[in-house]
Amino acid sequence: MNNWAEFLKRKTQELGGTIIDTSDSNVQSYLNEITNVIKEKLQELAIR
Repeated sequence: MNNWAEFLKRKTQELGGTIIDTSDSNVQSYLNEITNVIKEKLQELAIR
């Protein structure tokens, strides 16, 4: 399973995706990070 996770992580990086570290157990921090990523992407689209 670790090999698959590493593969997905490398592919995501190659394609310019965002990786969110979920190693701690604070769900609120995940949600905040996801929200920030979405806001940044929407701003990028608005600029174009």
